[in-house]
Amino acid sequence: MNHALRGGRLLAALAVTATLTAPSPVWAQESDDRAATDPTPENVAAFLDRRVPELLDEYQVPGAAVSVADSEGDLAIGGYGYADLEERVPVDAEETAFVSASVAKSLTATTALQLVDQGLLDLHTDVNEYLPDDVAVADTFPGRPVTLHDLLTHSAGFEDRFVGIISEDPRDTGTLHEYVRDNQPDRVRPPGRFATYSNYSFALTGFLVETASGRDFTEYAGEHLLDPLGMDHTAYAGPGDPQAREALNAASQYQWADGGPVPAPQRFGLNALPFGGFYTTAPDMARFMRAHLGGGTLDGSEILSRERSEAMFDRQFSARPDAFGVGYGTRESLAAGHRAVGHPGSIFGARAEYALLPEADLGIFVAANGDGDPPEGVRDLPRALIGELAAEFVPPAAPADDPVAADEDGEGGYAGTYVTTLTNDGNVEHVNSALNHVTVREEDDGSLTLSGPSAPSETWLPQGGGMFRSEDGANVLSFVVESGEAVALGFASDTTRTYARVPWYLAPATHGIVLLLGAALAAGAVLWPLSRLVPARLRRRGRAPSAPAAPRRARLLAGATAALVLGYAAGLLWWLSGVDVPYMLMLGFPAPLLLPPAIGVVATAGVLVLAAVAWARRWWSPTGRVHYTLVALGLTGFLAIAHHYNFVWNPLM
Repeated sequence: MNHALRGGRLLAALAVTATLTAPSPVWAQESDDRAATDPTPENVAAFLDRRVPELLDEYQVPGAAVSVADSEGDLAIGGYGYADLEERVPVDAEETAFVSASVAKSLTATTALQLVDQGLLDLHTDVNEYLPDDVAVADTFPGRPVTLHDLLTHSAGFEDRFVGIISEDPRDTGTLHEYVRDNQPDRVRPPGRFATYSNYSFALTGFLVETASGRDFTEYAGEHLLDPLGMDHTAYAGPGDPQAREALNAASQYQWADGGPVPAPQRFGLNALPFGGFYTTAPDMARFMRAHLGGGTLDGSEILSRERSEAMFDRQFSARPDAFGVGYGTRESLAAGHRAVGHPGSIFGARAEYALLPEADLGIFVAANGDGDPPEGVRDLPRALIGELAAEFVPPAAPADDPVAADEDGEGGYAGTYVTTLTNDGNVEHVNSALNHVTVREEDDGSLTLSGPSAPSETWLPQGGGMFRSEDGANVLSFVVESGEAVALGFASDTTRTYARVPWYLAPATHGIVLLLGAALAAGAVLWPLSRLVPARLRRRGRAPSAPAAPRRARLLAGATAALVLGYAAGLLWWLSGVDVPYMLMLGFPAPLLLPPAIGVVATAGVLVLAAVAWARRWWSPTGRVHYTLVALGLTGFLAIAHHYNFVWNPLM
């Protein structure tokens, strides 16, 4: 372990309330009468030295770096574990840089707000006023232009676009101008509707910095942010940039596979740095946090006006005013029941997060070079450590309010399925809506039971006004209600994610049933063409004369179509099991893999026509005709779902 301590004032006068000054509630994880540990440098360092190695072992992560600071100085900076597992190179607390991905968004927001301070950008002006014509944002919602405020709060209304974020060759990334020009997502909702995490919004913010300043984004950020703060071991660069990795002494990254950490993909280029191409060290992030805890000033050097710095960490957008939301390049969350504001970052074997607890004058940064052991999805060491530090050194929050009585205010109507808005209707990324959803069931006592891959916990207790808290008090669930009907929900644990309610026929569970039934019905048809492999003399022995050619060919077409569709589905699943799916999607889903389902659609159309002909001409027995019709319907349903999730080639896509 490599450790550095720096002087800092005591936080003896901490006074953290249980609620925000805004009306949203903050839930304590549990009622606790203990006194917080005095956050002296010695106490914080001792806690880190004891707890971080335990967490590295528990999460199976090779190494981590941590900084804890207040507005007047660093409380503790520590490096733990290994920067390179194979070479047994330890993490150096001062020198080892960690890929910190989307933590960059807070620094990008800072550079944009600097230009707002200078009058070169305005938060509420149509961004097209600043952009060249080839990058102009489409006027999809007349009278509702996209502004810098919308971009910085993930509320511009862009659909998600994973494809095109990276390139296979780190030297082939192009310019920021080219990226924002060639990769603009569709606008699928008006600005200010929901917060939906948007990498493109921050790429466009970086380009606005370029157009307003007349400088390359990385040059501007270096001269006006990193250099004034003394962040000498921080840089905007891609995770696979070999020169940056060497110059910054970057830690290697590790993913979990085969029962342990293995090297993660690192030889790729990131096509837009402002949203996530970022390396930093624990001491450098301490300086960034101290600057914002100090109202935009560090050691007499002002990087941002107090007004803009405070605005970054104030709530600037929420789908409802009494719920947790997002700031400018930041998001609110809960840390041991207290309001925290910051930003996480993750990419292929790298996880980082920083959080300010403004009421406690405390900043925490944690970076790790491994995803960890994911028994039920990826576990996040930085988030866990931030919560533990807040629990140890910040006075306990007051206990959560008791649950209100069921339907006290005539509430209800929350049951249903809610799917993520972080999706793309135009390509295979649309499957994200099936993989990230929440199903809500209302109980007689007014509580809710949540299920599905995106449900952070199961039981939620009513607090009134369409708000619920998790049974352990660590999270808050808020519904967006319009015209008396719940239309969306969000969690305090991630305020940049919104889940929109969908009707039953768009629910992933419905689609799953259709796929299973379709596959089962189609499977029987595969036997028809196989029966043609039996020698003709055996098929004729003791049987009636062969059926006419047309019915035989109808069954052959149905069987071949079923074999194609089911074989494709099985082959696709087998192939996906052997590739890094996020990495593959970032490069782009291989278009040839969409052709077999397209052929299946054409063939299924023929099967449907032949099903009608079979009834008209009385082919086979009634049972045979019913069977054939069911096969046709099964194929239709299966391919309809495949088409819904864009797994069928479409020349118009």
